[in-house]
Amino acid sequence: MSAALQREFPKTIEERIDEIEAARNELIAATIALDAAKAEARPAPDRWSVSEILYHLYMAETRVTERLAALLSAPERKERPNETELKAEWERIVKTVLNREPRITAPAPIQPARIPSLAQAIQSLKESREALLKVIRAHSEDDLASIGFPHPLPTVGMFSGLGWLSIAACHDSRHLEQISEIV
Repeated sequence: MSAALQREFPKTIEERIDEIEAARNELIAATIALDAAKAEARPAPDRWSVSEILYHLYMAETRVTERLAALLSAPERKERPNETELKAEWERIVKTVLNREPRITAPAPIQPARIPSLAQAIQSLKESREALLKVIRAHSEDDLASIGFPHPLPTVGMFSGLGWLSIAACHDSRHLEQISEIV
C-alpha cells in the first residue's frame, strides 16, 4: 500500500479529497522525472508503458467525473448510507482495488490505444484531476453519498459517489505499485 493510503477511513469529504490528492501527488512525483524513452517503452509486448498507465488513469478518471457530474445534475438521490456503511464500502474498495492478484484487464474504453508522451500523459492527469475536483467542490458530501453507480467490472460492485473518490485514490496507488515494478 502506498504512503498516501496508509491511513484510516476518510470520514469527511475533505479527507476524501486529501486521499485523492495525496495519491495523485505521489504518482506524479514518482514519474515526472523519468527518462521519456524509458517511460514510453513497454516492459513486455502485453504490458503497458508508464505513459500508457498514466493515460489509462486519465481516461478512467475522466469517465468517472462525467458519470458523477451527470448523476449529480439529476434530481434523483438514494438514501444516504450511514457512516458504518460508508466505512464498509471504503474497506471493500481498499481490499479490492489495491489487490493486484489476479491481474485484471481494463475495460476497452479505458485502454490506451497509443503511447502518449510522458509529458502529455502527466498533463492529461492534471486536467482530469482539476475536472474531478471542480465537480466534487460544486456539491455537498450528502449529494456525493446519495448517488452511486456500478464499477465497469461487474464482480466489483456498486459504489457511492464518495466511494468513487476512494476508488480514484486506490487506482492511482495500484498503478503506482505497477510503475515501481517497471522502473
